Amino acid sequence: MLSTLERDGIVTRTVNPEAPPHDEYDLTPPGRSLEVPIRAVAEWAERNMPRITRARVPHDRRAA
Repeated sequence: MLSTLERDGIVTRTVNPEAPPHDEYDLTPPGRSLEVPIRAVAEWAERNMPRITRARVPHDRRAA
C-alpha cells in the first residue's frame, strides 16, 4: 500500500541505512491535500459506527 502511495506521488520515502535500517514516509503536497477529506470520512465513520454495527447484525445472521 505504501509503495502504491509513493508511486502515485502521495508520499515520499526516505531510506535510513542506520542500525536498524528503517524507512521514513512523508506526505507530499498532494498527499497533504487529502487530509481534510480523509478526516471528514473518519468523522463520518465515528458518527455512524453505531448504525453500521446494527446494520451488520441481520446480514451476519443470514451469512451464518
